[in-house]
Amino acid sequence: MISTELTTQYALRNTFSLSCPLCRGHVIAEENRARCLLCGTIYPRTNDIWRFLPSARQEFFAPFLQEYRATRANEKWESMDGEYYRALPIVPHDDPHRAIWKIRAKHFARLLQMLGDAKNLRVLDIGAGNGWLSNQLAAREHSVAAVDLNDDRRDGLGARVNYANAFECYQAEFDCLPFSDAQFDFVIFNASLHYASSLTSSLAESQRVLAPRGSIIILDSPFYTRPAVKNFLTLQLLRDAAHELNLEMLLAFADDVWHKLARRKIIELKIGREPAHFPIIRLFQPPTSNI
Repeated sequence: MISTELTTQYALRNTFSLSCPLCRGHVIAEENRARCLLCGTIYPRTNDIWRFLPSARQEFFAPFLQEYRATRANEKWESMDGEYYRALPIVPHDDPHRAIWKIRAKHFARLLQMLGDAKNLRVLDIGAGNGWLSNQLAAREHSVAAVDLNDDRRDGLGARVNYANAFECYQAEFDCLPFSDAQFDFVIFNASLHYASSLTSSLAESQRVLAPRGSIIILDSPFYTRPAVKNFLTLQLLRDAAHELNLEMLLAFADDVWHKLARRKIIELKIGREPAHFPIIRLFQPPTSNI
């Protein structure tokens, strides 16, 4: 286990400007609690996680979290070895989810290309899970905030104890982020956009905290071309939401497009339905014309 001394020191720096999820008042962070200056609500920090999920929302999400944690544990999305987390997205050859992590490793490499050589970018990792992406970005000298509902020690924000690189953890929901406006260079939906209760609302909230000329990046969420199942993500649904929010949209793929299409057709013939595809999507505000 990694010492929490570095983590604690980092949290006390108040790297990010905070906003109350209840009233949008300014929040002042102290050692183990944060206080809204407008409504007075107190948000504690326990186990190096800032708790910005109001009690009513905790009750609302409790059934989902119980089912989600049980499913993830049954599927073995966890490890007892700290080195396992620190190596992600690279996993051992016998890992039950090696195929998925292989895709994520390719997408991570493409993400690094998108971030470029800049240092100290301010990055919001939404749906951070066990924090592997936050850890990797923090290792590259970026300031990172990891957000998730799940604070589990093996598969959620609690896994933060396995990392030495400093990043901040916030238990909060997608549609009510505990941050002030216009401060993140990149907002990354990390295998998480498909959990959004409202696509437009979640993207609008991400847009709110995005700095000028910043980008929203969508990684590792399953997309389909045909809405065969309710609540499946499609590129058309995303385009509609982006259009409503005046966001431009760019797509990329980690694999060669022709090869990917041929492989997907083979899979579709085998399983009898359309397989998911995992595009890398960038959303951004179009530049303002000076004319």
